[in-house]
Amino acid sequence: MKNQLLIATISLFFLICCDNKNTEELTYIGDDNIEVQVVGTKSFPLDSITSSTSLIEYFEVENNGYLGLLNTNSNSIYIYDYDSESILKILSFPIQGPNSVGRIEGFHFHNFDSLFIHSQNSLRLYLSDTTKTIKRRYDLSNSKGLVPSSSFSNDMPMFLYKNNYYINAWGHQKEYYNNTEYPNSLLLKLDLETGNTERILSYPSTYVGTGVWGIQFHFMWNAYDSKTGEISLSFPIDRNLYFFNQAGELSNFNASSNQIDKIRPLSEKDRYLPSDPFQELKVFQTQSTYYSVYYDPYNKLWLRFINVKMNEDDFDSKHPIRSRNQNLNVVMLDSTKSRIGEVKLSRDFKYFSNPTFINEKGVHINVGKFSIEDSLHFDIIKFIKND
Repeated sequence: MKNQLLIATISLFFLICCDNKNTEELTYIGDDNIEVQVVGTKSFPLDSITSSTSLIEYFEVENNGYLGLLNTNSNSIYIYDYDSESILKILSFPIQGPNSVGRIEGFHFHNFDSLFIHSQNSLRLYLSDTTKTIKRRYDLSNSKGLVPSSSFSNDMPMFLYKNNYYINAWGHQKEYYNNTEYPNSLLLKLDLETGNTERILSYPSTYVGTGVWGIQFHFMWNAYDSKTGEISLSFPIDRNLYFFNQAGELSNFNASSNQIDKIRPLSEKDRYLPSDPFQELKVFQTQSTYYSVYYDPYNKLWLRFINVKMNEDDFDSKHPIRSRNQNLNVVMLDSTKSRIGEVKLSRDFKYFSNPTFINEKGVHINVGKFSIEDSLHFDIIKFIKND
């Protein structure tokens, strides 16, 4: 049998148990014949005031790789050198007063001269740089002073394409607050030249007339192709990945999982029913759902993660790992957006695809939020396709 490299690599952080010998061999799933091999590691140190769950972003300047990390305790952005894994610089911004940016909730490095900082509480986006100079302030509110619920994590990135800036603004407010004043949109588009904002896209028909889905099932994750500006959207209950291009065209492609047949809502009734947040989370985590999406520009692959259901005993156990994290599968689409296959990552360890970043060495995924607090540790993995 011939082994063909799937020209894709992925880095995973293992939630290390007390006994390191309990590492499960990663294997392929179903009939897709995709194997997984660990080929290397990366580790970035954390100081005593930085959380291992911090927002990160990988970026490159003049072919050199860097990792940005947000420390919410000090309202600072750390810059690491990717190769040496060491901290190069710490940018601390004031919350109040001159040159303040409020509490930082998201950031994006276009380069060292263009650092975008988002402060949701002040409804502002700030353009700064590594000297911490505030070059411009953008008002993200609409004419009524309202702003969509902007979300920032490594699987909900802000990004810049040409003169437009895009922010994930998945909108569940109308359902939960019954307030028609809230803009119902999934993305906020900001023209950096004029400062004008536009709210685009809405939830797919999968959500219409199919029951009450609540907050958890309304999450929306995004990825993008920086060369074309094409945006991919992933929804927990929808088998398709949606793609929105710069011509304003919306399309969808099958990215279904072998783990998912039908996803049940919180209620079959087509109206909002207040529910206990714990019970809502239980309904969400005890069934398999679609998760985040990432684009690998080096191999032209779209990677969609699947949250594999946990059993109710694990959920009710209050165990710090098993009651909080779900196992992951990965569904892969090629450059034509054709489904290549699906691979399971493990069944013994609880992986988490956030934070994730991609460079030419692979797709880096961190999941060690509980066992290792003094570093962000990544394993580099390759997918191998057997013909």
